[in-house]
Amino acid sequence: MSLETTKEFTGSGAGLILGILFCFPLAILYYFSNKEELWICPDCQDNIPTGASVCKHCSADLEQYTNDE
Repeated sequence: MSLETTKEFTGSGAGLILGILFCFPLAILYYFSNKEELWICPDCQDNIPTGASVCKHCSADLEQYTNDE
């Protein structure tokens, strides 16, 4: 069994808003360059950084899911 993944924007919201106000194409580039792939914890369904061994929200052990890959 492997972990589900999702992609989320991890950049600064202020930087994105300034980019939208002053240079829309730059804001689009900033948005897509700051998207990060995250794992979804199977126990609490919260997002965690890729490569984590323990969920920071529910302390679930993720090693059992990553050893299959």
